[in-house]
Amino acid sequence: MKKESEAYIQYIWANKLLKSNVFRCTENRQVEILSWGLHNLKENGPDFKFACIRYQGLKWYGHIEVHQKSSDWLKHCHHQDPQYQNVILHVVRVNDSKDAVFSFPTIVLQDDAILPNRFYSKGTLSKSIILCGMQISESIFKDKFIFDQLLSARMFRKANEIKTLDLKKESISGFGKNTNVFLFRYIADNWHYSAGLSILEFIKINKQTVEKLVVTKNSYGNARMNQVFKALEAFVLQFCPSFFIISPLQNATKIITNFMRSTWFNDNRSIGYFLLINIWLPFFLRMNSLNLKQIFALLVSFPREENTILSQWKNYGISSNNAFESQAILEIYSQLCKNKKCLSCPLGKELLS
Repeated sequence: MKKESEAYIQYIWANKLLKSNVFRCTENRQVEILSWGLHNLKENGPDFKFACIRYQGLKWYGHIEVHQKSSDWLKHCHHQDPQYQNVILHVVRVNDSKDAVFSFPTIVLQDDAILPNRFYSKGTLSKSIILCGMQISESIFKDKFIFDQLLSARMFRKANEIKTLDLKKESISGFGKNTNVFLFRYIADNWHYSAGLSILEFIKINKQTVEKLVVTKNSYGNARMNQVFKALEAFVLQFCPSFFIISPLQNATKIITNFMRSTWFNDNRSIGYFLLINIWLPFFLRMNSLNLKQIFALLVSFPREENTILSQWKNYGISSNNAFESQAILEIYSQLCKNKKCLSCPLGKELLS
């Protein structure tokens, strides 16, 4: 076995590139990995935090430390560092220490336990969310995935996640996108447009609760939140509850058309398309007001989306021409790449074979 960097071993563990989650420790006892832990890339302390293993019939909760050699534990003075007191598992490639020095099991990653991979390169751990990015091409990518199937699964899953049969309420919740979903769900469930209280007044009255629910990120700072609140205020003022009612004279397609022709949509295209793709189309699918063929046609007519995930795919030569294609690519990421399901991925299986 050639000498490997500790970063490479962390990469193997972080991406679950192992043939099983059950191992034999150096004392020949079984160790089952129930949760692999969160990769600690920024802070001092153990390499993987908040893990869970089953060992000697009990569940152990704590952290995991990774080394090239088991003796590195002492060499790095972890036994004297209180940050390592909650380590429950030591993962190494070479065992060169006596087991008596450790109060936790040590497992050795043998060559035959590691899945073959050609994904790793220096910096992969911190820079890429797509393991096989350097190995793919657009022609191979489109040959391996059937976008219709991906979109069908995605739309039905989103349809099942719809909480109510009130499209306006679901739209209000959608203003939080994926970052502030809990905050805007709270607003949707507790603010009533029939009570004469504006959204901004409701937010001001419930300031303490709202502040507790807000998730702030670089892309969702205070200025951004104020813009979203103003867009939401304009949304509820422009579209009365009757606008969303499906009738013999107003079907789902007509509602969408009128929405896209509105002055609000013209001023708020980004959130407007987000609502259409992630809230309205799944809602109408659940209500049997639109079928998949109609939804696919609408997605093809919508512009492609832009976000961090799609930008990484684009860096590897995988781009989208419309929302149909960008949603399919996002589905691949969310269901396969994000969960490190390379062996369930048609592209991953070929690259790993």
